[in-house]
Amino acid sequence: MVVREGVLADLNAATACYLSTKGHPRLCNELADALVPADMLRFLDGEEESMAAARDAYQFALDKVEEMELQSPRGQQVYYSLDIVKLKAPIPRPCKVIETGSNFDEHVNELNTVKVEGWSDFKDFMKKVKQPSGFLKAANTVIGHKEDIIYPRTTQKLDHEIELGIVIGKRGRYIPVEKAFEHIVGYTVHNDVSARDIQVNEQANRLVLLGKSMDTFCPLGPFLVTRDEVPDPDNLDMKLTVNGDVRQDSNTNHMIFKVAQLVSWWSQLTLEPGDVITSATPGGVAGFRYPDPTPFFLKPGDIVEAWIQHVGCLQNRVVSEEEA
Repeated sequence: MVVREGVLADLNAATACYLSTKGHPRLCNELADALVPADMLRFLDGEEESMAAARDAYQFALDKVEEMELQSPRGQQVYYSLDIVKLKAPIPRPCKVIETGSNFDEHVNELNTVKVEGWSDFKDFMKKVKQPSGFLKAANTVIGHKEDIIYPRTTQKLDHEIELGIVIGKRGRYIPVEKAFEHIVGYTVHNDVSARDIQVNEQANRLVLLGKSMDTFCPLGPFLVTRDEVPDPDNLDMKLTVNGDVRQDSNTNHMIFKVAQLVSWWSQLTLEPGDVITSATPGGVAGFRYPDPTPFFLKPGDIVEAWIQHVGCLQNRVVSEEEA
């Protein structure tokens, strides 16, 4: 967790330190492992009990941040400088990544106006949709901040899609819209990397798998930002650049189905702590650039930065399979 600009605290170690000051010197390590385990999915599975313990530990770490040499009762370092830490994906292996599709009005407009070979049937289908649509992305596609996106040898059209990642923190099914936020623990930045040529061929048969779920096609990060730190997830500026060139620039207020509606709709599947639901992407993806999208597709060496207001900036480099 971030306790000061450029400074991270080990939440498990901070919890053990906090508990040792509250009359649990012999059991503090075991209690910390139970309440705030190092594994993110186990932590989220603790739901409100774990979150309450984490809030106490956060405040403790915040108050003690000047004591950079602070160690836990088992000798763990508590504070780390961000510049020496490699950030993994905030949810390394979610049970489900539910990707919402075509949920920004501007992206639907480009789907319906730009002529893309193999897309006409899909456009006709989209005109009839009155509810969220989407697909599942495999958990092994997840990578974190500054990890490499691998350019598969089987595609010639690698594309980017900036999206808001909605992280579930409380189990539920058939969740009413008005209770949806009770099930959200926080948000992260997501880039829905897509092999457009493979995707188009798959969608001719009303399927989506390889075009969206190859290795490294699900960057998430840099952090999980808790729900209380994001004032309004339905009104967040978002921007994606490639080598500094702005490719997507929008706001989540252009979503057709809002955050609470998405959580409610997708909860027809049981939602579990650590599941990620995505917002879908705004306009500006490479595949729908007119008249020639070719120069806009990603290539090895590109640096992709996806930024969302109050959530953070996710950076990844594209590399060839031979370089990976």
